[in-house]
Amino acid sequence: MPRQRLRVEATDLVRAEITDDGDRVLLTLADAGGGTVVLSLPASCLGDIMAAVPRHLPQAAAGTVHRVHSWCLEASAGAPDLTLTLQTPEGRAAAFHLTHGQVAAMATLANYGALSATIAKAIN
Repeated sequence: MPRQRLRVEATDLVRAEITDDGDRVLLTLADAGGGTVVLSLPASCLGDIMAAVPRHLPQAAAGTVHRVHSWCLEASAGAPDLTLTLQTPEGRAAAFHLTHGQVAAMATLANYGALSATIAKAIN
């Protein structure tokens, strides 16, 4: 017999925590009836979740500029791309999949872009 999928219509995030071993993220969610459910996810999937976030930002937020507090560039799981995670001082984070060529282009622009006004300020 096929298993039925469970769908939780959460109304609020009550708590988010990492297990002691760092392998899982536990999200305690509240529903409209006042009940809670704990969703346990592998920590390794957080990059994929965060990569989905920028596609759903409101149009007004797309023009907003934030300071970067920290960043991490690492190999993407199961893909030749890299994952760039940027975090603001307020703790908000977003992750992006980049090709090695895109990272090289950004590094070139950062290193040599200010040397000449004739160099394009955007490479994509």
